[in-house]
Amino acid sequence: MGHDEVNRAITGADKTILFGQQTRLPHFPEDRRLSRLHAGDERVLFFWRVLKKVPANLRRALIEAPISITLVQGDTLLCFRDVRHHQAVHLGRRRRTIYLPELLMLQAEECGYDYWAIAEGLIYAGWMLLDYLLLVDVLTDFGHRAMRRKKSDPQQGASSEGDDGLTGWNWSGLRLSEPLLRRLVQDNNRHRRQHPDPGKSEVEEFIAGYRSALIRVEGLNVWSHEPWEIGRDLFDVDLEQRWAQMKMERIADIFDYPRMFLFDRDIIHGAARDLATRRRQPLEPKSFADALHDYKDAHRFDRHPLMTEFCR
Repeated sequence: MGHDEVNRAITGADKTILFGQQTRLPHFPEDRRLSRLHAGDERVLFFWRVLKKVPANLRRALIEAPISITLVQGDTLLCFRDVRHHQAVHLGRRRRTIYLPELLMLQAEECGYDYWAIAEGLIYAGWMLLDYLLLVDVLTDFGHRAMRRKKSDPQQGASSEGDDGLTGWNWSGLRLSEPLLRRLVQDNNRHRRQHPDPGKSEVEEFIAGYRSALIRVEGLNVWSHEPWEIGRDLFDVDLEQRWAQMKMERIADIFDYPRMFLFDRDIIHGAARDLATRRRQPLEPKSFADALHDYKDAHRFDRHPLMTEFCR
């Protein structure tokens, strides 16, 4: 689904804060304060049971970071066109939130899915949002280091801004070198693990992924523009999705989580099929594009999809 189409659907939906604090956008006329579910609400209790399935270091990062989970209420996904075109989880990077449809929680609870099945989605989206925050924090830190206070002219007397002889800011000429980049990432990192072997270090993985883009950023640009805007431009969605998928798979393997039910295959696609059935939409492919879409889905969920189909 297109980003704009998903945003329009979310904007018009009923929403409430499930976890964390809402990030307000005071310069946006359509911004409104959302209600927050109380701690004893069944949906909040369900979410915390899901959160307990997340490893301690990542769970702590999600709790301590300035992010939120926004529950989109109703009996549908965030955006639904048909069984092959839908959106179930969405990152609101400007608002630092993860949009999650209430339907997914109901689907998981009614079908008796293990909490890990929902935790998969939380890890996947949470990892990408924490990476975005790390990117913004690195840019913000660099912007502060790259600017320095200007000294006022002694002949003009004390500055109107204070008696310390300093007035305004000036670019120091500092460049974001690779050693400085590494230090800033290490200082601002909340969630990625460090390892003596660079090939096993999640911190080094992040540095390698964004090195070429970040070292081109000038301190003056970071200072004169919002780091959030620059971070959105640099954020590599395809790369982040691969990283998040690999992190989710590593956690599942290390902690030996059950894989009988999967977040994408069973919960998201299960909800999409139910929605299509309720709306009397066809499930069978009507074109080669539909068949190819189904094959790609099957390939993600089964290493031998053709064999699976032929042996049915």
